[in-house]
Amino acid sequence: MTELQQDRLAGLIRPIRESLDLYDLEVDPGLITRGPAELMQAADELCQFVRAAQLNSAAEGLPHLITELTAAVHRRPSTELWRALASAYRTAHDVAVKLGFLDLSTIALDRMDWAAQHASDPLLSAVRQYMRGLVYFREGEHTIGLRLVSAGHHVLGQAEPSVESLAVEGQLLEAKDCFVRAALDDGTITTQEGITAALALLAALGVTRAVPNKQGQGGGQIE
Repeated sequence: MTELQQDRLAGLIRPIRESLDLYDLEVDPGLITRGPAELMQAADELCQFVRAAQLNSAAEGLPHLITELTAAVHRRPSTELWRALASAYRTAHDVAVKLGFLDLSTIALDRMDWAAQHASDPLLSAVRQYMRGLVYFREGEHTIGLRLVSAGHHVLGQAEPSVESLAVEGQLLEAKDCFVRAALDDGTITTQEGITAALALLAALGVTRAVPNKQGQGGGQIE
């Protein structure tokens, strides 16, 4: 990466970092914000930018949107606005991860949890734990990732049954399967008790897998 590219990247990230850092600062009384519907639509649009790999567009729009939403939830708090703010924080996390700023992604997820708690939305809290788990999984910390997605699954139990909750549950179960497989393969889970618990989890997820044997005597199968 050239020095010019580094400067441009820093210019994109700096305002995002600032908007995340100033979440608890008293709202500027002179700031004029868009209406709730427009703010929620803007949060959805930035999420779509990330999915379409338009990271520059997402990064450029995030700081002002987060500032507006922060002002809006302080002036006229509502569940919908808190959810929109949580969505914006999630987008900040996605942008930070894709651009290689893992420290910033962690801050964004902390802010997402703050907004999710104000929204009293267990779905958002569960998704946040799922995303934390992915960060650790990418770093090779498979058992920590598993603990985080398991915590997310526990939080999800507080949500009312819905299409959305089923979708989040599917994500969490898929992550559990992936994380347990990785932990078994790399030897992170070493005790026989841990291996048995991991295999029981895979069995509950409908997965058939060879049983590791600590003494090197081969293994059976989970049916």
